[in-house]
Amino acid sequence: MRNQSVILVEGETEKSLFRSLNCVTNQIIIANCWQVDPGKLIRRLRRFSRKVEIFVVFDTDRLENLDRFTNCVRHLAKNCSRLYLLQQIHNLEEELIFSCDLIQNKRDLYRAFGKSSKNQFKAKFNQSNGRLEILERQGLNRNRLWSRNLINGLESLPSKKIIKRSSSTVLR
Repeated sequence: MRNQSVILVEGETEKSLFRSLNCVTNQIIIANCWQVDPGKLIRRLRRFSRKVEIFVVFDTDRLENLDRFTNCVRHLAKNCSRLYLLQQIHNLEEELIFSCDLIQNKRDLYRAFGKSSKNQFKAKFNQSNGRLEILERQGLNRNRLWSRNLINGLESLPSKKIIKRSSSTVLR
């Protein structure tokens, strides 16, 4: 029997992307590990066994709370079988630009969805049933998503349970 899995994302846009990617998961939960209280998050995850695999998707555009983030990751790692860190450089939009061959900047990304601003893009992305098809027409390479090295400060996290880069595991 396969382990249970949970994907923690920072916002609705990431949640929409994971739903489109048809990831093998029990649940996608919005929980920003830069801000959330680890104790509250662990209580929320208690309905899953300790064999649960947790995927943490996170932005790196604001690093003021790095200690809080690493503390949250350590707490999560104690309460699961494996924890995967899926880092977005700087945010989801930048990760999509990096992963799509035909998109060079945010303006190209917004245009692909027929929008001209970040807020319009996010609204359209979240409402669209064809978001994955649009990204694939722009040359989406799923293997490039969350594939870059972690920022300084995270490489020192213990690696017994924490897998530092592994988009292929969540996209199986």
